[in-house]
Amino acid sequence: MFKETLYVDKWGYLIGICILFILWGLFYFTRPDLRLRILVMSIILVPLAPVGQYYFLKDYWHPPLILPIQIGSLVFGGLTDLLFAFAIGGIATAAFSVLFRQITFTGNARPRHWIGFAFLAIEGVCVIVSTQFLYINSIFSSSLGFVLTAVLMVVIRCDLFKSLVVSGLISGLALAGAEGILSFVTPLYLTRYWYLYHTEYGMLIFNRVPATELMWGIAFGMVMGPIFDFYKGQTFTAKTGSRIVVVNKSVYGDIPKEKIEKV
Repeated sequence: MFKETLYVDKWGYLIGICILFILWGLFYFTRPDLRLRILVMSIILVPLAPVGQYYFLKDYWHPPLILPIQIGSLVFGGLTDLLFAFAIGGIATAAFSVLFRQITFTGNARPRHWIGFAFLAIEGVCVIVSTQFLYINSIFSSSLGFVLTAVLMVVIRCDLFKSLVVSGLISGLALAGAEGILSFVTPLYLTRYWYLYHTEYGMLIFNRVPATELMWGIAFGMVMGPIFDFYKGQTFTAKTGSRIVVVNKSVYGDIPKEKIEKV
């Protein structure tokens, strides 16, 4: 067994991200109809990653960074954080459609393009107020912002509840699974770089994966799963393999889903 050095820790983290990219690739290549959706969400989340890491590096963890993103004395994570955001974003947005063989259609729901700004505002307020003024750890304040945004969407669009739940669970399990595998490569990673280790919030799943990672992954997926449909006004799903190919809202109007499926 090789010695776990700083070099191993720095590059070993990429193993966990590669595992996520395998899942990302499976979703991308098995569902050509979701490729644009996956790419859009993955790319959108990349520039948001450094903002989140700025706070996580202060109170949640301090891992060795590959190609650090730094402005003066301020550190915003590194290359691996950008790759992580790209991978987990694509997984979250496609999980429900892939696993339940669903196709989304533009129907009667109104597009709500304001959700992007609402998400940034809610997340920003939660992180800044909770972390900087109430001294709540950023992993919890970040998760709170995700959950509040998810609740806002499902209150307005209750039909997205199933997508929200499934996306959250799959994202959380994917993240926890990747970190579980990574723990066999870098078993000392948590003791060296995780600020919550041996604290009241440092609970571990199977003594390997922080419970906070599972929590954050679920909260993240609850937002990123349905937000694309909420933004676009996509109203319902139909199983792949059905006779439906395209639904034209101008043609079908308010016809119930059951009748459209029989067309």
